[in-house]
Amino acid sequence: MADPLGLFALFLCLIQVARSSGQFESPSPPLRQDCFALGLSSNLLCSSCSVLPNHGLESLVPDCQTCCHKDNDAEDQKLYPKAILEVCSCKLGRFPQIQAFVKGERAQNFPNLEIKFKRGADPALKFLNEKNQVQETLSIERWNTDTVEEFLQERLMP
Repeated sequence: MADPLGLFALFLCLIQVARSSGQFESPSPPLRQDCFALGLSSNLLCSSCSVLPNHGLESLVPDCQTCCHKDNDAEDQKLYPKAILEVCSCKLGRFPQIQAFVKGERAQNFPNLEIKFKRGADPALKFLNEKNQVQETLSIERWNTDTVEEFLQERLMP
């Protein structure tokens, strides 16, 4: 009688040989589990693939491009002429990343950004239109300084 473990190992070897010869390759994109097995997140954006060569990871680019989701086009993102970062000055200690942004030099890089200290307010970004009407409000309680800066660079007109 044949050894079941040996037969299973032989079966796996045959599958691997067939896959490497291209017989079982499917034209469809890889399954979520396949991407996860490669160490790629299920919410990977295709724009992230372009930075891999900067870190010496050129070999991951094809897998990254196969597993990624297309980014929203830049024209889909609305640019605003003005923004207000609203926060209570007494709560700044609870949000050290926001405090570092507000008190540091980074906020000064955005002439269209107004820092407004409002009693009792949790950290929030408010984007305004040309008529100074609030168009979008986002809570930034859990954001770090880099995230705030990047988001303002993407959404705030120069």
